[in-house]
Amino acid sequence: MSHIELTTKRKDEILEYKMDKFLISNYEHFQKAQRNNMNFNLLISGDGKTRTGKTTIAVQSACYFDDTFLDNWKSRIVYDWELLISTSNKLQPGQAIIYDEARDVLNSASSMTRYCQKLLTFFSRVGSKNLYIFVVLPDFFDLPKSLAIVQSHCLINCYFRNGFQRGYFDFFNDNQKKYLYVMGKKFLDYKAANPSFKGTFTKWFPIDYNIYETHKQAEFERINKKKEKPMSSAQIKYRKRIAILMEWLKKDFKQTQKEIAKHLDITPEEVSQFLKRENNK
Repeated sequence: MSHIELTTKRKDEILEYKMDKFLISNYEHFQKAQRNNMNFNLLISGDGKTRTGKTTIAVQSACYFDDTFLDNWKSRIVYDWELLISTSNKLQPGQAIIYDEARDVLNSASSMTRYCQKLLTFFSRVGSKNLYIFVVLPDFFDLPKSLAIVQSHCLINCYFRNGFQRGYFDFFNDNQKKYLYVMGKKFLDYKAANPSFKGTFTKWFPIDYNIYETHKQAEFERINKKKEKPMSSAQIKYRKRIAILMEWLKKDFKQTQKEIAKHLDITPEEVSQFLKRENNK
């Protein structure tokens, strides 16, 4: 295996680990370009499957870019849209965050649509904070073109070999990622385009696994409770007023959903979904 030795920090401890040398070579290009006020959005998919080691390589990569990551991992691995925004706004240039909402995405097609809309909004709002943002999800092809091609810089696709042996990935740079999406999306074929290179990663996971799992489950429970929280009478009233305002703009001012969305700083899809929900009540 062509791995090189690396170090990172955890409190006052120096930790040693290894990563693929070709992957690090590409990461070095990102570090040089990062001086130009750029965020880097890195996609990590799982070949359309779960449990392929996506989070492992995401954590290793975050440790490479950011020595402060491990001491703050509970706030830097997020599963919630609002936490992604609030945490990213507090980060300093050169720091890393991992966004993993895979469980919610798998629930339904509408969940995937909301997930993509949130990511697009986030990438447009976060600006040029010089962050490394890892988006972890099972299937690259579930993303819309704007995220898969335009708003991301590379793809690391993790997969099994020899049955269910983890530790393997294909790296697609910006151009190869585009070819993969265009050529492979119809049949969900990860072999439709050649990767920039193939690599391997180790099992090194510098977070106590039991603590990590307990924290993750607690976060999922918190997110689910927040989703289930009933709206107050005031919230219901305001939603009705917003729906009336949207319909008024459409009928009296002949405004399209795209124009209404621009006024409200949301996507046209969110306008459409909001009106459908309100009109079906």
